[in-house]
Amino acid sequence: MAPLFWFVLFGLPGAALYRFANTADAMWGYPGERGGRWWQWAGKWAARADDVLNWLPARLTAALLMLGAPAALWRRLPTEARRTPSPNSGWPMSAMALRLGTTLGKPEVYRLNDAAPQPESAHTPWAIRKAQQVAWMAVLLGMFALVASVHALNPAPIPCHDQQNLPPFRPLKRKLRRVLRFSSRVADIRSDPRSEMEMLLDPWKKQSLPLLFKASCCKKERPESVLHG
Repeated sequence: MAPLFWFVLFGLPGAALYRFANTADAMWGYPGERGGRWWQWAGKWAARADDVLNWLPARLTAALLMLGAPAALWRRLPTEARRTPSPNSGWPMSAMALRLGTTLGKPEVYRLNDAAPQPESAHTPWAIRKAQQVAWMAVLLGMFALVASVHALNPAPIPCHDQQNLPPFRPLKRKLRRVLRFSSRVADIRSDPRSEMEMLLDPWKKQSLPLLFKASCCKKERPESVLHG
């Protein structure tokens, strides 16, 4: 969920920054000795950056996993999450352990929901379905946040004479349809990729990305300050 979270907030640079910090933590964030020197601090910055970038996404993931759970399980979640050495990984793992009603852990390191029985093969399909539901919920929330941000950053144009009585959510629906239409055109590039891409990316055609969220019916009626602002 974390790459999607940072993509929604800051676009591709945010997702790329998160992936860089996450990969750097996996490659450099371990203490060790080489060449007679202790290299622990070489990976400290990567590990700390990964902790910061995963702090909120980890808790959001746990909250989505706990949707529909009894209040008693919600109260136990913070206590179980603190059993892991990581400040973040314990939250989604504890949420899954509580929802499964089983114990999960790492041998000789930590044990989550310790009083519950060991997991069995029958728990695997339910855990997969729950993880898929959380993934879809995260995608839908991300799409809603993107569309809402586009609508907020691109105010609706001055209404035409035939659009004065449109419902308030019509511009948002129209922009969402354009996003889906553009995505389907990109996904349907099969027979002639060059011509399709030229049609999609040509700034003078209707399908181009710069004109994706602009209303086409009211351009001539906008004031000069709106056109050049």
